[in-house]
Amino acid sequence: MNRLIARICLGVLMSAACVRAQDVQKLVEVKHIQPNQELRNLLDVLGVHMSDPVGGFVALKGSKDAVAAAEEVLHKMDVEKPAEDVEIMGWLVVASAHGGDLETLPASLEPVAKQLKTAFGYSDLRLLTSFAVRTRAGSNGHASGLVGGDFYAFSTSRVDVGGESAVRTLRLNNVHLDCHKSQIQMDLDMNDGQKVVIGKTSMAWEDGVAPLILVLSAHVVSE
Repeated sequence: MNRLIARICLGVLMSAACVRAQDVQKLVEVKHIQPNQELRNLLDVLGVHMSDPVGGFVALKGSKDAVAAAEEVLHKMDVEKPAEDVEIMGWLVVASAHGGDLETLPASLEPVAKQLKTAFGYSDLRLLTSFAVRTRAGSNGHASGLVGGDFYAFSTSRVDVGGESAVRTLRLNNVHLDCHKSQIQMDLDMNDGQKVVIGKTSMAWEDGVAPLILVLSAHVVSE
């Protein structure tokens, strides 16, 4: 009985060794797709293991037919996608007890108003102006206009989009604002749709000098 069990185990091991001996490995170039866990799970169904990318290549390992099928899948998926449309919204906010005829902040900025009141004690916030910029990932964006008797100019040198479709992240490179001889400049990382207070400066106002605050939000547009 023991000899029979030993023969069966030996047969199983030899069979497994033969299967492993039939595995092949192949390097496949990937240019546009990111080998994420979702793609790995798909190739696992085919019985193919995929390595992490190195120098623009991934290694596939599995049976000859399975690797060929996985390579075909990768080639079909590895196509250049059009750059995402991005909408940037900006609000210039003045903290002044003498806002004159300036509008009160829109309801969508109430969380920002609470944040500013907690951080700086501002209780009277007024909207100087707002703007919208439509651009694409990998491109720049700019907006300008006349407000309070002077020009303002907003720009970002490049918008980068990252993350998975459910949780997108955006990076606005070299954000620059000129308004009433005041400037704000920085790089900015944010989540899709998040409203961020990116900086404050001072500007000449009717009652002297008033804090000027720039609030930004960016969103990947799906049409």
